Amino acid sequence: MTEALPVWTERHAIRASEMDFRGHLSVRALCDPQGWTWVLREWQFEMAAWPRWRQEVTIETWPSGLNEMVATRDFRLLDGDGQPIGRATSRWMVVDFRRRRPIRMPDAVRAIRRPERAVLAADTLPRAAPDGPPGLAVDYRVRFADLDINEHVNNVSYVEWVLETVPREVLRGATLAAMTTAFRAECRSEATVTVERWADPERSAPGRPAFLHRVLEKEGARELAAARTLWRLE
Repeated sequence: MTEALPVWTERHAIRASEMDFRGHLSVRALCDPQGWTWVLREWQFEMAAWPRWRQEVTIETWPSGLNEMVATRDFRLLDGDGQPIGRATSRWMVVDFRRRRPIRMPDAVRAIRRPERAVLAADTLPRAAPDGPPGLAVDYRVRFADLDINEHVNNVSYVEWVLETVPREVLRGATLAAMTTAFRAECRSEATVTVERWADPERSAPGRPAFLHRVLEKEGARELAAARTLWRLE
């Protein structure tokens, strides 16, 4: 049976600028989507293995869901032998930038057919902060380099701030297995943010540490983003 729509597939060789300190594909390179009238609300991925420098990978992406306000797009990452090594899902809204409000999905988006493919199950992040004080809280001043074309903080900068709060022994001795990020509110130039991190006892297991993270506007404590990271000890 053929799918309702062709799945977009693209081959890509990992560049040196896309590597982390281990020589694997970096999280920033993996999480660098772009949009114009689209606004990214959530991003979630799972990785069984991370590509290395010059390793050729294949990226598949397809529209996977739609309701009145949110459209989802899923991804699959394949190694050079065609074996799946990662998958992701993203949730998007269309925003009227003049009024700075989300709008109902345009008819052109509703008309898009979706392939019947398996999608990544949604990971729900808690809306409230975990009980007790965070294990770490770090302040960052928004840099000009953190801004996108609309002069809002780029989604990938939130990801980088969150990863900076993970204990160094975990960053050095474990591999990021999965990450979920929800973007709650926009942040602009020269703001100061506080990034908090807690251990996540519900998702942690022996050899599998897990953390919850929040990014807050320091003045007013408005929540800008929330995240969960799951790790796999080497």
